[in-house]
Amino acid sequence: MTPFATAPWEVFAVSCLLLVATAVAEPLHRRWHLPSLIVLLVLALFVGDPRVAYGAIAVAALVHAASAIRETRTGAAALGLSAVVAGAVAIALALGATVVAFWLSVVAIALRAGVLPLHGGVAALCDRAPVVQTQQLAFTVALVFLHLRYVDHIPEAIAAGPWIVRVGAGACLLAALRGRLGAGAGKRVSLTCKDAPGGVSVMYEVRMSLPPVAQIRRDAPSLADAMANGQANIDGLAAA
Repeated sequence: MTPFATAPWEVFAVSCLLLVATAVAEPLHRRWHLPSLIVLLVLALFVGDPRVAYGAIAVAALVHAASAIRETRTGAAALGLSAVVAGAVAIALALGATVVAFWLSVVAIALRAGVLPLHGGVAALCDRAPVVQTQQLAFTVALVFLHLRYVDHIPEAIAAGPWIVRVGAGACLLAALRGRLGAGAGKRVSLTCKDAPGGVSVMYEVRMSLPPVAQIRRDAPSLADAMANGQANIDGLAAA
């Protein structure tokens, strides 16, 4: 068991708040899973065994999937897939394959957080099963803690850190562009970055594809409208 003084009480408190607050909004007949989820959360955070912790995360994902399947099969399937990946992390840790466990844990977090292009399940949950989405986020918080505690300390993880940050930042930016400017917006905007002292990646150039000048003068669109009507590629630059 994790010693009392070093136990992740803050993580437990935040996760429990998300679980309990959403359960209050549900009909009584749908609160059957709340006690089991709290038990699984305790196992994940306090047992101190990474195999048990990731196993508890996997079982919790299956409980979430069972709760969501009536509202959204896509969301339930994504949760089921995250359960398989979390279970694979537990197996990899049991076999001593920490590097494999690290990358599988990254995928599990991406599935639970809805990082592009693995966002389909989370998008479906937000749209059709927001209560389940909020409760699964409680375990996403716990999953991030487990990732930092058990698999993020190896040299391979440290070396991959800058690239993971870049991919995550790009995915977030692409999602924002799509939400603001429509599908395919990432093909009309490009970023150029370089490494600065201290291992920091700095964006120093942004290029946008806009309609021809004659069309802009004629229609006088806003910048958002102009970008939405731009060409679907920027020659010589990678899409954002």
